Amino acid sequence: MLQRSWVSLLGAVATVVAGPTISERAVVYAIGSLSIVLGAIEAASLSEARNGHERWLGAVASVAALVLGVALLGSGGRGLHLVVNLLGIYFLVIGSLRLARAVAAHRAAPAGDTR
Repeated sequence: MLQRSWVSLLGAVATVVAGPTISERAVVYAIGSLSIVLGAIEAASLSEARNGHERWLGAVASVAALVLGVALLGSGGRGLHLVVNLLGIYFLVIGSLRLARAVAAHRAAPAGDTR
């Protein structure tokens, strides 16, 4: 088992060194695929147990992840500049949503709670 993981690691390093364009596209496609999967998981985690505001924020986060994934897969490895811009916009949206969740949780906490 350990020997196979070393061979896999060596193969990955050889791919990066031998063909940086191929590895760049592979990373873009991997991030795009992962983003779609995580967006679907986020959408599936929306339940009735959450209140309306949290469900709304979760829905926006899942849509943002799905849009990023589709945009990355559709970019076809056009360039690193496009990927950086897409990731930057995604991180701004997700950061804003997490900040909104934190503010809502802080406001919902009892006055004497110091956690």
